[in-house]
Amino acid sequence: MDVLLNVEQQLVRVADALMLPSNYSHASRVPSAAILTPVLIHIEQLLDEIRSKTRAIVAQASRQRTEESTNTKNAEFEDLRIKLETQDLVDYDSETETEDEAAVEKEKEGENELMTGVGVKRSRDDETEKAKEPKLKRQELALVRNRNRLRDNVAIFVKQAKKCSELREDEEAATVRKAMTTLMHRSSLSLKGMVGLIQDGGNISEAIAADFRDAVVLLPTVIERHQEKRKISRNWIEGTTKSIAQVVAHAKKNADVPACLADPQLEAMSRSITEIWASSGPDLLRKMENYIEQLTRFGALEPDRMEKPLGKLASIFRKDIQTCKQKNSASRTEEDWSRFARIAEVLVEWIRLAERATEPPNLRPHLLRFDRQIKGFAKKNPGRIPPNLIEASAVLVEFVSPKNTKNEEAHNNSGIRYYA
Repeated sequence: MDVLLNVEQQLVRVADALMLPSNYSHASRVPSAAILTPVLIHIEQLLDEIRSKTRAIVAQASRQRTEESTNTKNAEFEDLRIKLETQDLVDYDSETETEDEAAVEKEKEGENELMTGVGVKRSRDDETEKAKEPKLKRQELALVRNRNRLRDNVAIFVKQAKKCSELREDEEAATVRKAMTTLMHRSSLSLKGMVGLIQDGGNISEAIAADFRDAVVLLPTVIERHQEKRKISRNWIEGTTKSIAQVVAHAKKNADVPACLADPQLEAMSRSITEIWASSGPDLLRKMENYIEQLTRFGALEPDRMEKPLGKLASIFRKDIQTCKQKNSASRTEEDWSRFARIAEVLVEWIRLAERATEPPNLRPHLLRFDRQIKGFAKKNPGRIPPNLIEASAVLVEFVSPKNTKNEEAHNNSGIRYYA
């Protein structure tokens, strides 16, 4: 180390003694190139030798440090091994067992022999339990998933019901349709999920049950306010009322179901929704009256131009009797029945007018069974269909051309139906 320090000091003095050519005061003092070149070459050689030797010294020092580190770790490991061995009851350097060790091993062997039979039985029991365990876990996981799904659907359901109840009656139709469509979708998912979870024996929290009840209670008001802008299907009404009744019935006879699901107010919702839907819907009577008035005022009724007017009026009339059957004709007032009768008389007049056409009108195939529908409705609603319409309906069916009849049969066979 002293040698290296001495070399370092000498190199420092040499570096300080050197002068750059620019530092000479007189040009005459600057050595010539012939003199400088050999000296500089020798200096470079000496520097290379110094670098080579210093690298060798560094490499040797590095190897020595690694060996010392390894020796230190080995010594530490040996100390740890000795420490552990001195704390243990077993002498690892001994080649034979002590009497105590032999006795302990013999006792263990005896215990193993005694436990062999018990172990076999326990192994079989464990296999049986493991076979049952996956099925139970799957059922439990399914209930948890269904409960979480119900929670999410009910949360959106109650939020959407409140949103729809706050929409104004003069709100844009597109906004109402979008909001009501979401409400109907979430209500269906919530009702289905609620019924399914109750039937499967899943636990329903009070919070979920309360939100469900609050959302369902809002349905009649929302439907009544917005049904003109978002038509409610018969299937949705029937499915909703049926599911509500199922939830209430389960809640009444099952103490594990939250009591709020048996709320009388909730039970009354099925009836309210049905009544609102039955008393609503498109005013087809008004639609037919407006159509008749429009054509009469413009004098568009002529025998050879009756195909479109007759086809449209007959189609709406057919739609009205279908709607009346679906919603229960008993809900129609006497005033509406009088309007219905007057429209029926006009329909008869238009059929007779079309009979005088040069070429008979070519009506669409969905009117092929118009006469049967009229007779069936008259049978269930005595006195509501004028007798002359029953007679004229047979004439109207003749206006459906053979070509259209074949098209109707083809559509029927393919599962497609025409609607007015």
